[in-house]
Amino acid sequence: MHGNLNDPLFGAPGRWILWQCHACGAGWLDPRPDPASIPRAYSSYLTHSVSEAAIRLARPGILQGIKLQATHAILNHELGYRLNPALPLPVARRILTRKRQRQILNRVRHLPAPGNPTAQVLDVGSGNGAFLVMAKNLGYEATGLEPDPQATALARAHGCRVHTGSLPHPALPHEHYDQLTLAHVIEHLHDPLALLRECLALLRPGGRLWIQTPNLKGAGHAYWGGDWRGLEPPRHLVLFTPESLKQLLHEAGFQGIRLLPSPLEAREMFRHSLAIRLGIDLRENRKPHLDRAAQKAARLADAAAFGDPEVAEAITAVAWK
Repeated sequence: MHGNLNDPLFGAPGRWILWQCHACGAGWLDPRPDPASIPRAYSSYLTHSVSEAAIRLARPGILQGIKLQATHAILNHELGYRLNPALPLPVARRILTRKRQRQILNRVRHLPAPGNPTAQVLDVGSGNGAFLVMAKNLGYEATGLEPDPQATALARAHGCRVHTGSLPHPALPHEHYDQLTLAHVIEHLHDPLALLRECLALLRPGGRLWIQTPNLKGAGHAYWGGDWRGLEPPRHLVLFTPESLKQLLHEAGFQGIRLLPSPLEAREMFRHSLAIRLGIDLRENRKPHLDRAAQKAARLADAAAFGDPEVAEAITAVAWK
């Protein structure tokens, strides 16, 4: 699929090929870093910082209160919450664009209202804990698992319950969690099938998995090819199409697998991809402006993704035990 790939983000030494399976569409990195060498690819990786803005449901500003009430209305209608105060739904939909409404649902990972006061959610790869804080505020008992001890410390500073390490983990009991989330985690792992089988074991019967990962079938990859931001060699070891991810979930034992609307983020992904093509270090937070052709392509990509989750920049899926 793509040859002579390098690490444009953090400068890990080496060159790689991304191969694609003609049967299922999944892509894999070659040569694949083994578990002993992969930490070197993260030696200058940016540990997530956390801010109050990251855990807000509404953006700050003079109208923050109104935006929060509009956000409550969307969550109440779409996910079954009873958050107050909340604007009437028609008013909320006039205040929040359709793109913003979709961003809100993705930020809370389409987490439905908890069925009981002790409903449990586990976030694997919990980073700075921003999602855990939101889940707690929405009524869940929230637990995180994070391999980076610095990120774990940041989450704990915000009152989150987080274990350091990876799956399987002795502190995480099987058949305990109502909800389990994997946000841009599976593409980093050597054995995605083993991960999903452990996730299935952790869920209670009827529990739900929410997963999001870069989409090889997305319009951004088609436009930018080997410069697409979602490739990220050598940290992304396996990349998926919607078909290959659904196939893997089914093989792991999940049922009721379906795609959800992903955030409309083509413009941001296109700017990152252009920076990669131009050799700009993204750690310097300098994202170049798109030319007219790329701007149009990004608009068309988001328009297509609005109606078809299979061509979004990321795959968002849910599945049940």
